Amino acid sequence: MRAPKAQKAERYILIHRRGFSLACLAGVVGAMPMLRSAVGESQPVDAHFPGWRKEWEGRPLKRLKLGDREKAFATGFPGPVALFDDGERLILIRYTDRPTRRIRPMEDCLEELYRVRRAGTTVDAQGLRWREAVASAKLEGWRVRERIVSQAGDSWTNGELWFWAALLGITRGPWWAIVTFEPVPAG
Repeated sequence: MRAPKAQKAERYILIHRRGFSLACLAGVVGAMPMLRSAVGESQPVDAHFPGWRKEWEGRPLKRLKLGDREKAFATGFPGPVALFDDGERLILIRYTDRPTRRIRPMEDCLEELYRVRRAGTTVDAQGLRWREAVASAKLEGWRVRERIVSQAGDSWTNGELWFWAALLGITRGPWWAIVTFEPVPAG
C-alpha cells in the first residue's frame, strides 16, 4: 500500500493532466469555426479586388492564359490567380483576402516536375526579401523567387508563418502571393 502523501500527489497530477487535456481539447474545438472559415475555399473573394498590376520593376506586364498546370494549381484558391510575362521572367500572382493553406512553398509544388535546389532567402536590388530556389529539368531551368505581401506592406518568405500570422490576426489582408520564374540554364 502506498503512503497517503504519494497517493495524494498521484491524484493531484492525474487531475491536473486531465484538466490540461480538457483545456487543450476545448481550445481545439473552440478554434474549429475559425479554422474552417480560414481554410474554407467556398467564401466569396473580397469585392474590393483592386485588379492586376500593369508593370513589374518598370517593365510592362503581359497577361498570359493559364495552362493546364496553372489551372490545376489555381483550383480551389480563395481568390484570383494570374500569370504574367514581363519580357524577362514569368510572374504568378495570387490575391486573397483570408488565410489559406493553399499558399505553400513553391518548391514543394515544383518537386513533382523538377529537381529543386533550395537557395534560402535572398534580398533583391530594391531591398525586398524573397525565398529562392532553382528548379531544373533536362530541357529547362528556373530561378524561382516568392514572397507574400499584405496591403499594409508586411511581407513573408514563408507561407506557414504567414498563414499563422494571418489566422491569428497579427496581419490583416488582403495579401498578394508573388512567384517569379526566371529562366536559367537547364541541368
